[in-house]
Amino acid sequence: MKKVFILLLLLPAVAFADITVGPGKDYESFTQAVYETVDSKENVIVYPGVYDIKQEYEILFGENIPAVFEHGIFIHDRNFTFLPGSKLTCEWDRTDNFSVLYNGGNVVLDGLDLYAEGMLYAIHDDLWHWTEPYINEYRHCRVIGYLLKNANCIGGGVAQNARIIIDSCYFDNGVDNSITVRYHNIDLPTAKGDIWISNSYFNGYLAMCYYGATAHLDVYVNGCKATAIECRKETPDSWMRNIELYKWCNE
Repeated sequence: MKKVFILLLLLPAVAFADITVGPGKDYESFTQAVYETVDSKENVIVYPGVYDIKQEYEILFGENIPAVFEHGIFIHDRNFTFLPGSKLTCEWDRTDNFSVLYNGGNVVLDGLDLYAEGMLYAIHDDLWHWTEPYINEYRHCRVIGYLLKNANCIGGGVAQNARIIIDSCYFDNGVDNSITVRYHNIDLPTAKGDIWISNSYFNGYLAMCYYGATAHLDVYVNGCKATAIECRKETPDSWMRNIELYKWCNE
Protein backbone atom coordinates (compact mmCIF):
# COMPACT_ATOMS: atom_id res chain seq x y z
CA MET A 1 0.00 0.00 0.00
CA LYS A 2 2.79 2.43 0.77
CA LYS A 3 4.32 1.91 -2.67
CA VAL A 4 1.05 2.72 -4.41
CA PHE A 5 0.66 5.87 -2.33
CA ILE A 6 4.15 7.07 -3.27
CA LEU A 7 3.49 6.49 -6.96
CA LEU A 8 0.34 8.57 -6.79
CA LEU A 9 2.26 11.43 -5.24
CA LEU A 10 4.79 11.32 -8.06
CA LEU A 11 2.24 11.52 -10.85
CA PRO A 12 2.66 14.80 -12.80
CA ALA A 13 0.19 17.55 -12.11
CA VAL A 14 -0.77 17.73 -15.79
CA ALA A 15 -2.61 14.41 -15.39
CA PHE A 16 -5.36 16.30 -13.58
CA ALA A 17 -5.58 19.30 -15.95
CA ASP A 18 -9.04 20.65 -16.74
CA ILE A 19 -8.30 21.76 -20.32
CA THR A 20 -5.44 20.67 -22.59
CA VAL A 21 -4.15 22.43 -25.69
CA GLY A 22 -2.02 20.78 -28.36
CA PRO A 23 -2.10 18.19 -31.14
CA GLY A 24 -4.63 15.52 -30.25
CA LYS A 25 -5.70 17.33 -27.06
CA ASP A 26 -8.98 19.02 -26.10
CA TYR A 27 -8.13 21.96 -28.35
CA GLU A 28 -5.47 22.46 -30.99
CA SER A 29 -5.92 26.26 -30.98
CA PHE A 30 -4.86 28.19 -27.87
CA THR A 31 -7.14 31.11 -28.76
CA GLN A 32 -10.16 28.84 -29.25
CA ALA A 33 -9.48 26.99 -26.01
CA VAL A 34 -9.53 30.22 -24.02
CA TYR A 35 -12.40 31.82 -25.93
CA GLU A 36 -14.79 28.88 -25.55
CA THR A 37 -14.03 28.53 -21.83
CA VAL A 38 -13.24 32.15 -21.00
CA ASP A 39 -15.37 32.32 -17.83
CA SER A 40 -15.05 28.69 -16.74
CA LYS A 41 -12.14 29.22 -14.32
CA GLU A 42 -10.72 25.90 -15.53
CA ASN A 43 -6.94 25.58 -15.57
CA VAL A 44 -5.16 25.12 -18.88
CA ILE A 45 -2.15 22.99 -19.84
CA VAL A 46 -0.45 23.94 -23.11
CA TYR A 47 1.51 21.12 -24.75
CA PRO A 48 4.56 21.48 -27.03
CA GLY A 49 3.90 23.25 -30.31
CA VAL A 50 3.90 26.71 -31.88
CA TYR A 51 0.60 28.56 -31.59
CA ASP A 52 0.27 31.37 -34.16
CA ILE A 53 -2.17 33.77 -32.53
CA LYS A 54 -2.81 35.90 -35.64
CA GLN A 55 -3.65 32.80 -37.64
CA GLU A 56 -5.84 31.46 -34.84
CA TYR A 57 -7.75 34.76 -34.69
CA GLU A 58 -8.33 34.75 -38.45
CA ILE A 59 -9.60 31.16 -38.44
CA LEU A 60 -11.79 31.60 -35.37
CA PHE A 61 -13.18 35.12 -35.83
CA GLY A 62 -12.56 36.23 -39.41
CA GLU A 63 -13.39 39.94 -39.52
CA ASN A 64 -15.80 39.76 -36.58
CA ILE A 65 -13.62 39.76 -33.47
CA PRO A 66 -15.86 39.80 -30.38
CA ALA A 67 -15.47 42.77 -28.06
CA VAL A 68 -14.10 40.69 -25.17
CA PHE A 69 -11.18 39.56 -27.37
CA GLU A 70 -10.75 42.77 -29.36
CA HIS A 71 -7.75 43.90 -27.32
CA GLY A 72 -6.15 40.47 -26.96
CA ILE A 73 -6.86 37.02 -25.58
CA PHE A 74 -8.73 37.81 -22.38
CA ILE A 75 -7.72 35.61 -19.44
CA HIS A 76 -8.95 35.67 -15.85
CA ASP A 77 -9.36 33.50 -12.74
CA ARG A 78 -7.34 30.52 -13.95
CA ASN A 79 -3.86 29.02 -14.15
CA PHE A 80 -1.97 28.42 -17.38
CA THR A 81 0.90 25.94 -17.45
CA PHE A 82 3.01 25.98 -20.61
CA LEU A 83 5.04 22.81 -20.99
CA PRO A 84 8.60 22.95 -22.41
CA GLY A 85 8.43 23.25 -26.20
CA SER A 86 5.21 25.27 -26.26
CA LYS A 87 5.34 28.78 -27.73
CA LEU A 88 2.88 31.56 -28.49
CA THR A 89 3.81 33.79 -31.39
CA CYS A 90 2.01 36.77 -32.91
CA GLU A 91 3.28 38.96 -35.75
CA TRP A 92 0.52 41.42 -36.50
CA ASP A 93 0.34 45.10 -37.41
CA ARG A 94 -2.13 45.90 -34.63
CA THR A 95 -0.97 48.91 -32.62
CA ASP A 96 -4.64 49.83 -31.97
CA ASN A 97 -4.53 48.78 -28.32
CA PHE A 98 -4.04 45.08 -29.12
CA SER A 99 -1.78 42.82 -27.07
CA VAL A 100 -1.37 39.06 -27.33
CA LEU A 101 -2.66 38.50 -23.79
CA TYR A 102 -5.05 40.80 -21.97
CA ASN A 103 -4.70 39.81 -18.34
CA GLY A 104 -7.68 40.05 -16.01
CA GLY A 105 -7.49 39.19 -12.33
CA ASN A 106 -6.26 36.07 -10.53
CA VAL A 107 -4.18 34.61 -13.34
CA VAL A 108 -1.04 32.49 -13.07
CA LEU A 109 1.16 32.20 -16.16
CA ASP A 110 3.82 29.54 -15.65
CA GLY A 111 6.36 28.72 -18.36
CA LEU A 112 4.98 31.10 -21.00
CA ASP A 113 7.24 31.50 -24.06
CA LEU A 114 5.86 34.44 -26.07
CA TYR A 115 7.03 36.35 -29.14
CA ALA A 116 5.04 39.51 -29.97
CA GLU A 117 5.67 41.79 -32.94
CA GLY A 118 3.88 44.91 -34.16
CA MET A 119 1.32 45.60 -31.43
CA LEU A 120 0.77 47.77 -28.35
CA TYR A 121 2.26 45.45 -25.70
CA ALA A 122 3.08 41.77 -25.57
CA ILE A 123 0.93 41.52 -22.42
CA HIS A 124 -1.58 44.07 -21.11
CA ASP A 125 -2.09 43.71 -17.36
CA ASP A 126 -4.32 46.55 -16.20
CA LEU A 127 -7.81 46.35 -14.65
CA TRP A 128 -7.94 50.12 -14.03
CA HIS A 129 -10.75 50.88 -11.55
CA TRP A 130 -11.43 47.27 -10.57
CA THR A 131 -12.21 47.22 -6.86
CA GLU A 132 -12.04 43.49 -5.95
CA PRO A 133 -8.67 42.17 -4.64
CA TYR A 134 -6.71 40.01 -7.07
CA ILE A 135 -3.27 38.47 -7.62
CA ASN A 136 -1.56 38.01 -10.99
CA GLU A 137 1.55 35.86 -11.22
CA TYR A 138 4.24 35.38 -13.87
CA ARG A 139 6.62 32.50 -13.26
CA HIS A 140 9.37 31.06 -15.47
CA CYS A 141 8.18 33.16 -18.44
CA ARG A 142 10.14 34.30 -21.50
CA VAL A 143 8.64 37.29 -23.35
CA ILE A 144 10.29 38.73 -26.45
CA GLY A 145 8.89 41.85 -28.11
CA TYR A 146 9.72 43.55 -31.39
CA LEU A 147 8.31 46.79 -32.82
CA LEU A 148 5.91 47.19 -29.93
CA LYS A 149 4.18 50.57 -30.00
CA ASN A 150 4.97 51.35 -26.35
CA ALA A 151 8.01 49.02 -26.20
CA ASN A 152 6.65 47.38 -23.02
CA CYS A 153 6.69 43.59 -22.83
CA ILE A 154 4.20 44.09 -20.01
CA GLY A 155 2.18 47.29 -19.88
CA GLY A 156 0.52 47.11 -16.49
CA GLY A 157 -1.34 48.85 -13.75
CA VAL A 158 -2.58 47.85 -10.31
CA ALA A 159 -6.17 48.40 -9.26
CA GLN A 160 -7.79 48.89 -5.84
CA ASN A 161 -6.08 46.02 -3.98
CA ALA A 162 -3.82 44.16 -6.36
CA ARG A 163 -0.68 42.08 -6.05
CA ILE A 164 1.64 41.36 -8.97
CA ILE A 165 4.30 38.63 -8.70
CA ILE A 166 7.05 38.20 -11.30
CA ASP A 167 9.55 35.46 -10.56
CA SER A 168 12.34 33.90 -12.65
CA CYS A 169 11.30 35.57 -15.92
CA TYR A 170 13.11 36.94 -18.96
CA PHE A 171 11.96 40.05 -20.86
CA ASP A 172 13.50 41.62 -23.97
CA ASN A 173 11.65 44.28 -25.97
CA GLY A 174 14.35 44.65 -28.64
CA VAL A 175 14.92 48.36 -27.89
CA ASP A 176 17.93 49.77 -26.06
CA ASN A 177 17.39 52.37 -23.32
CA SER A 178 13.63 51.91 -23.19
CA ILE A 179 11.12 50.62 -20.63
CA THR A 180 10.87 46.85 -20.90
CA VAL A 181 8.24 46.32 -18.19
CA ARG A 182 6.10 49.09 -16.73
CA TYR A 183 3.49 49.22 -13.97
CA HIS A 184 1.58 52.22 -12.66
CA ASN A 185 -0.66 52.64 -9.67
CA ILE A 186 -4.22 53.97 -9.62
CA ASP A 187 -6.07 57.12 -8.59
CA LEU A 188 -8.67 55.49 -6.33
CA PRO A 189 -8.52 57.20 -2.92
CA THR A 190 -8.04 54.10 -0.71
CA ALA A 191 -6.11 51.89 -3.14
CA LYS A 192 -3.16 49.97 -1.75
CA GLY A 193 -1.31 47.30 -3.71
CA ASP A 194 2.08 45.63 -3.95
CA ILE A 195 4.41 44.20 -6.57
CA TRP A 196 7.05 41.51 -5.96
CA ILE A 197 9.70 40.98 -8.65
CA SER A 198 12.61 38.58 -8.24
CA ASN A 199 15.29 36.69 -10.15
CA SER A 200 14.33 38.20 -13.51
CA TYR A 201 16.05 39.84 -16.49
CA PHE A 202 15.01 43.03 -18.28
CA ASN A 203 16.99 44.22 -21.29
CA GLY A 204 16.01 47.82 -20.54
CA TYR A 205 14.33 49.69 -17.69
CA LEU A 206 11.98 48.29 -15.08
CA ALA A 207 9.74 51.26 -14.34
CA MET A 208 7.24 51.75 -11.52
CA CYS A 209 5.19 54.80 -12.38
CA TYR A 210 3.31 56.90 -9.87
CA TYR A 211 -0.16 58.21 -10.59
CA GLY A 212 -2.97 59.70 -8.54
CA ALA A 213 -2.81 61.63 -5.31
CA THR A 214 -3.83 59.19 -2.58
CA ALA A 215 -3.21 55.60 -3.70
CA HIS A 216 -0.18 53.76 -2.36
CA LEU A 217 1.94 51.05 -3.97
CA ASP A 218 4.80 49.08 -2.42
CA VAL A 219 7.28 47.49 -4.85
CA TYR A 220 9.93 44.94 -3.89
CA VAL A 221 12.64 44.00 -6.41
CA ASN A 222 15.51 41.62 -5.70
CA GLY A 223 17.98 39.50 -7.63
CA CYS A 224 17.17 41.13 -10.98
CA LYS A 225 19.21 42.51 -13.86
CA ALA A 226 18.09 45.63 -15.72
CA THR A 227 19.46 48.83 -17.21
CA ALA A 228 17.80 50.56 -14.25
CA ILE A 229 15.07 49.90 -11.70
CA GLU A 230 13.33 53.15 -10.90
CA CYS A 231 10.22 55.21 -10.19
CA ARG A 232 8.90 57.58 -12.84
CA LYS A 233 5.88 59.75 -13.51
CA GLU A 234 3.07 57.95 -15.32
CA THR A 235 1.84 61.22 -16.88
CA PRO A 236 3.47 64.65 -17.13
CA ASP A 237 1.14 66.00 -14.44
CA SER A 238 1.73 63.16 -11.96
CA TRP A 239 3.08 65.01 -8.95
CA MET A 240 2.84 62.73 -5.88
CA ARG A 241 5.41 59.97 -5.58
CA ASN A 242 3.07 57.48 -3.88
CA ILE A 243 5.24 54.45 -4.58
CA GLU A 244 7.73 52.97 -2.13
CA LEU A 245 10.40 51.10 -4.09
CA TYR A 246 12.54 48.60 -2.17
CA LYS A 247 15.35 46.96 -4.11
CA TRP A 248 18.30 44.80 -3.13
CA CYS A 249 20.83 42.41 -4.64
CA ASN A 250 20.13 43.63 -8.18
CA GLU A 251 22.58 44.17 -11.02
